[in-house]
Amino acid sequence: MDIFQEKIFRDLEKLNFSVNESKVYLTLMRIGHSLAGNIAKESSLDRSSTYNALKMLVERGVVSTIHENKRTIYVQIGRAHVWTPVT
Repeated sequence: MDIFQEKIFRDLEKLNFSVNESKVYLTLMRIGHSLAGNIAKESSLDRSSTYNALKMLVERGVVSTIHENKRTIYVQIGRAHVWTPVT
């Protein structure tokens, strides 16, 4: 993990992201849209933990899904959305 990713990781923790949510989010930043299995592999998490983190990220509104050919592709929503203050 480079310095830029470490800073974002700390910032995500300040926003109450779990460690796994942060890993998955940073992985999506790095690789772009992807299937859950590939996200699990790239983030070095087991599939169950990855699916749980993805579910929470979708609920937070920072990750979206695209359903294509009976497969779910996960897509990171713009970073600005994560840091936008709630008013």
